[in-house]
Amino acid sequence: MLVSAELTPLRGHRRQQGEQDRRRRGGLLTPRGDRAADGVDRLMRGRFEAQFEGMDAAKAAARDARAVGFSVDLRQDSTGWLALGRRELPFPGDERDRYASRFHAIATQHGGAYRQFVEEPPGPSSPPVSGAPVRGAR
Repeated sequence: MLVSAELTPLRGHRRQQGEQDRRRRGGLLTPRGDRAADGVDRLMRGRFEAQFEGMDAAKAAARDARAVGFSVDLRQDSTGWLALGRRELPFPGDERDRYASRFHAIATQHGGAYRQFVEEPPGPSSPPVSGAPVRGAR
């Protein structure tokens, strides 16, 4: 198969354009900065937050999120229920958007609203979040 040299720049353009589109989609993405100065992906930790009106919807979303690898805590706050999803291990910065999209889809499927991703500093414990924790949503 003969490949024209004219196609090579187009492939690069598509890759660059795809990355730009991915960064704009749904407000889930942030500007570049997932890579260290040496071009290596940095590992990050954080929580994905979604809001629910009722406990049953929050519990169902937590169950589904756990099935795809999130650990989830449920907390009751003044506006309903907050699901806090985390990945057990630190992950590359460029995976944050994929995880946020997954958590967003699960929240939406159960009538909730994805709020945000909050980066947390590396370490064995996560900072406290206001609201009473409800482990396993008893």
